[in-house]
Amino acid sequence: MKLSTKISIVFSLTIIILVYIIGTEACLYSYSSTISLVEKNSRSSAKTTARDIEALLQNYKNIAKASGSDMTLIGNIPNEVRVKKVEQLAKQYGFTSGNLLDKKGVSIKDGTDFSDRDYVKAALNGKTNISDVTLSKYTNTYGISIAAPLISSGRIIGVVYYRADVDFMNDIVKHISVGQGSYAYILDENNNVIAHKNEKYIMNDKYKEMIPKDIKNCISSQNGSITCAYDGDKYVCGYSKIDKMANWRVVIASPESAYDSDILRFVKKLVISDIIALIAAIIVALIIAKAISRPIIHVKDVLSALSQGDFSIQIKDTKNKDELGILQNSAASLNRTISDILTQAGEILGRMADYDLTSADMKNYPGKFDELASSINSIKAILNGMIMNIQNSSVNVEGGSKQLAEAASMLSEGTMSQAASLQKLVTEVENVVGSINRNSEKVVIVNESLGNLNGEIRDGDRKMQELLNVVNSVEEMSEDIKKIVNTIDGIAFQTNILALNASVEAARAGDSGKGFAVVAQEIGSLATKSSDASKKTAELIEKCIKGIDSAKEYAVVTSDSLTKIVSDSSNIANTFDEMSKDNEIQAKNANAIRSEIENISQVVQSNTATAQQTAASTEVLSEQAAALKDMTGRFKVDY
Repeated sequence: MKLSTKISIVFSLTIIILVYIIGTEACLYSYSSTISLVEKNSRSSAKTTARDIEALLQNYKNIAKASGSDMTLIGNIPNEVRVKKVEQLAKQYGFTSGNLLDKKGVSIKDGTDFSDRDYVKAALNGKTNISDVTLSKYTNTYGISIAAPLISSGRIIGVVYYRADVDFMNDIVKHISVGQGSYAYILDENNNVIAHKNEKYIMNDKYKEMIPKDIKNCISSQNGSITCAYDGDKYVCGYSKIDKMANWRVVIASPESAYDSDILRFVKKLVISDIIALIAAIIVALIIAKAISRPIIHVKDVLSALSQGDFSIQIKDTKNKDELGILQNSAASLNRTISDILTQAGEILGRMADYDLTSADMKNYPGKFDELASSINSIKAILNGMIMNIQNSSVNVEGGSKQLAEAASMLSEGTMSQAASLQKLVTEVENVVGSINRNSEKVVIVNESLGNLNGEIRDGDRKMQELLNVVNSVEEMSEDIKKIVNTIDGIAFQTNILALNASVEAARAGDSGKGFAVVAQEIGSLATKSSDASKKTAELIEKCIKGIDSAKEYAVVTSDSLTKIVSDSSNIANTFDEMSKDNEIQAKNANAIRSEIENISQVVQSNTATAQQTAASTEVLSEQAAALKDMTGRFKVDY
């Protein structure tokens, strides 16, 4: 895709997006403004209507209150005259009818009982009031009753009320409009429609169910607006409360669809304007795209040719001072500079390829190009100096290589003599290492024997300790046996005393105690034998304890001797162990000396080989120096 096409597409898409965003915002703003204006007008109209109805109802209440003080109606006058008077007043003030009730709420006109009506009860309590919309018993039509008490000499003697059909409110709401399709109605506190331009909706329960819940729930609000739905259509509803009539409200509903046509016309105009603007933008985009792409295409052609090494395509300078003009002039300058650099560099490098270093240096160029020219000049100068040095050095190398060959031959002979001496030294060191290793092995054997002896001595010492522990246990047991013997001796003593007591008691008993005396005698004899036996046992235990003490002393002496033997054997074993470690260290050192001597021998041998190789190489070097001299002689250099 061409650059001009891309620029045109991007420019056109940008215009389309901007037009779409601006148009959408404008439509939304127009719609929002229209709805806000309708809401404001609805609230204002509802508030004004509520005030008008409130003023009219207040006027009705004032008429009823004034009638309650009319002398004709409260005086001592026949009822026919009073009825005729109230009907005359009703006709005079535009009411559909008027009536008088006694203090029981019964009509003096035809005897109908109205005492169950709330407005009658309020009037009998001295309050002038207006009823909710009710169905008239006389005309069978819906209307309101304005009732006031009949007061004579400060006493309530009855009620006067006037009947007004809802037509007067219908006439008011019929003429209310805030736009196409809008209408108004009035709700009482029970959300019954009490005034509507279509009378079939008045007190119609079916239509009551159609009223949106949002309207029904705004009883306590004084004035406001909401958006709600009737039969699926959206309406903007403004409402206002009639203050003097409990929770009566005036509602003005305006369908949103009535304003769609205005918005649609606005959208059509906006779309037409957008299309015209879009066409103009595309034309301008094409013109601008061509103006932008023309110099860029020229630059592209030149750079593409440069990338292929083709300098035949030229670009002319332009007098334009904008970015595109600067781009075109820069491309032309770049083309000329690169062409000059490559031409001059090719000439210099070509002469260098022909062994000619006498060409002129490259001229100066701007920026990084000058670094390239300077580098080529430096390379030429370096090669010139290097060739000159090589030519001078090759003569010296040829003479020095001959002297080096003679020195290398003498070095080879000396290193061969060193190698023979080192070989003898290696043999002697190996004999010393063998002797040290054999001594180390013998020390290890002795060390192992001492270790075994040390273990056996330690085992004997451990068994002697166990014997000593057994002797101590026997000694402790003999002490316990001694205590037992003392206990037996005590028992024998107590038994002997008991036998004596029994003999005394048997003597006191006389003949009847002879048998008991025999038993007591036997017990005494047994106690004496027990006492003798315990004494003999105690003597034996004393002898045993003395023998155990003697054995314990010998065991302690033997244990001390074994402990000293163990200590001495450990010292001997440690000494041999240290000797073994020293022998190992000496063996390692001897091996290390042997290894170093071997390394020296290898180095000497390597030096010998190197000396021989050096001798051979110097001969080759001499030949190469002659060849180098011939080769550098081909270069032409500046002296």
